[in-house]
Amino acid sequence: PDPTGLTNRITEDEDGIIVPATSLDGDLTAGFKNRLSFLKIDVEGGELDVLNGARETMGASLHLLILFERLKNTQLDNLLEFFAAQNYSVFAVSDGLPTRSTEAIRRAHDLFACRNDRLDLINERASAAQTGR
Repeated sequence: PDPTGLTNRITEDEDGIIVPATSLDGDLTAGFKNRLSFLKIDVEGGELDVLNGARETMGASLHLLILFERLKNTQLDNLLEFFAAQNYSVFAVSDGLPTRSTEAIRRAHDLFACRNDRLDLINERASAAQTGR
């Protein structure tokens, strides 16, 4: 059973086309969840719906980096709270380097999230790439 209630939900898009909806947790095998390393979310304001259907996947993957597009009217605080509850850090990229600056995060259109214990490694690798080491 899918705890998000999304599996097999039927929705209708703006053109009246019926579209079955599911969740990542419902569709991905356990082995794939463990190996997933990158997830891009571009759902025009529906980020929390996607993320709520990916909690198990986020917990299973030790190396998952999430890129999500944030529209100006997207409620950022809800996303930040969600990620914090999953032990994920949200960051923006400024001048080629990850930053957790509140101003940079609030200004950014594209944001990233990773497990809290991976953020230092991402920072190190980005710094090394920028300096050519």
